[in-house]
Amino acid sequence: MSTINCKRCGEREDELCIFFNCASSRRMWNEAPISQQISTGLYKNFHSFLPKALLVSGLPPSGLVSTPTAPCLLWNLWKARNCLIFDDRHFTEKDIINKATREARDWQSAQVDPPKQQAKSGRAVV
Repeated sequence: MSTINCKRCGEREDELCIFFNCASSRRMWNEAPISQQISTGLYKNFHSFLPKALLVSGLPPSGLVSTPTAPCLLWNLWKARNCLIFDDRHFTEKDIINKATREARDWQSAQVDPPKQQAKSGRAVV
């Protein structure tokens, strides 16, 4: 079995390194404008974090208080890792946060409110 070392920190690369334990990932979580700080040492595996990720939203200045932000941050960490490995392109933590925030805003604005039910009188029920 071969092991791959992280191109960012040089340690053995696994899901915990990519998303939490790499120094770059830790800085990204510390700088991200999110409602709950992510304590990277709490998770034994990636799957134990996923349910908690859906509870992490953006802070009011980001405009994402009701939108889960962590999934966009995780996705952009993954994309940044792939760009570094395959294209030798490096993204800073701020780059990752900014791109994730833009994508979360796009996702939030694409959500539509469900249509209101019509009462028998023809008036909308609120």
